Amino acid sequence: ILTYTLQEAQKHGLTIDLTISSSWPPGGSWNTKEDSLRTLMMGTQIIKGNQHIDIPLPPIQLNAVYKKFVGGIAGNNYHGFWDADFKPIATLAIHPIKKNSKLNFVLPKATPLAINSVQNITDKVDPQGMIHWDAPAGDWQIFTIYAGPSAMKAISDAKSAPDAKTLVVDMLDHQRVQKFLAGHLEPGLSLWKPYLGTTLRALFTDSQEIGAEWY
Repeated sequence: ILTYTLQEAQKHGLTIDLTISSSWPPGGSWNTKEDSLRTLMMGTQIIKGNQHIDIPLPPIQLNAVYKKFVGGIAGNNYHGFWDADFKPIATLAIHPIKKNSKLNFVLPKATPLAINSVQNITDKVDPQGMIHWDAPAGDWQIFTIYAGPSAMKAISDAKSAPDAKTLVVDMLDHQRVQKFLAGHLEPGLSLWKPYLGTTLRALFTDSQEIGAEWY
């Protein structure tokens, strides 16, 4: 269909801009979990200082999107929450001015922190996910940030099979985008080569439609 469209456009001196995949945001069933759009999650807890601590990292506190949307209340924009794929990337300790270790994602309220007191204790975390730290005096709020696949589905996607999983590509990673575009375009490049850069002028995305809790 696209080849015929390009042939006719060339006859009439028209140019064609092609959307990046059939979906919003760009995604495809050839896009792997490793190459999919990523997100950040967080866990927190409060500890007493002036002692040596050996404690596990605070676990991820699921936000409203994954608690409710994945459960089907607001549609099927996700394949699930792949907690095993989330890895800690940073751990910080901060003096809390007001104590609150429960993150509120629905109606967030400010919980004051003494930002000047922040300590990066990422290097105090061992490979097993345990914090080993000589905590100075005072109360400390530990924040651990985790990164992993958002599990977001593409919207209105053409699939390779009816039950194929279509994942949104990580649009902030150059190599993953290049890999995605290869899967999107290579099947037709030999047919479209005479039109590239002339009749087939450009690729574009007109709407990202980010449905994930995306930070």
